[in-house]
Amino acid sequence: MKLPKINLTKKQTTLLALFIITILLASLLIYLSSKNQQQGPSPETSIIQIKQAQYQDIKPGESKLSEVEEKLGQPISSVITSTGTTYQFESGNQYLPHEVIIDSEDTVQFINRPLVEIPKENQITKYTQELKEQPIKLYNQASLSGVNLYVFPKHGIAIEATEKSGLGLNIKYFPPSDDINMIMDKYFPSYSKIFDPEKYHD
Repeated sequence: MKLPKINLTKKQTTLLALFIITILLASLLIYLSSKNQQQGPSPETSIIQIKQAQYQDIKPGESKLSEVEEKLGQPISSVITSTGTTYQFESGNQYLPHEVIIDSEDTVQFINRPLVEIPKENQITKYTQELKEQPIKLYNQASLSGVNLYVFPKHGIAIEATEKSGLGLNIKYFPPSDDINMIMDKYFPSYSKIFDPEKYHD
């Protein structure tokens, strides 16, 4: 038995071809979408998040003093405090050294990095966009001059910057945490969440 021959016009043939192509493209998009959902976040996103709490591959909570010396050179001074040993390293400006706090287990806990070459762009806007995290604003006596501390606790970074222009002065690195109170107690005890001019004038 012979199948009946279907004669299609040129227009009908073109429409049929377009219909088949559309179905194939839709199927491909559905497949790719389901594959991406199974894979989760892209490697690039994960790398960016990991790098936020480190400076020159020095990562608070993990890196050792020997790694710091390898990256920043030999310390120019050291002071033993209740929180560990604070080492100072040359930064390119003799008046603004890098400061690194090492605990009793020889592990980096805190880095203060002065911005020797102050960037022109608004640092608060820049880091808020890059990290996709809203900073917590903290105040101390410097706030009387319009300089506050903007803390991104989940990424382990705090920016000391002017409130009006976001001009960055220092970047501070510490182990990431969701607990801002713990971060304040351990790394920023002189700061508070409330601006109190009378307190800072005393």
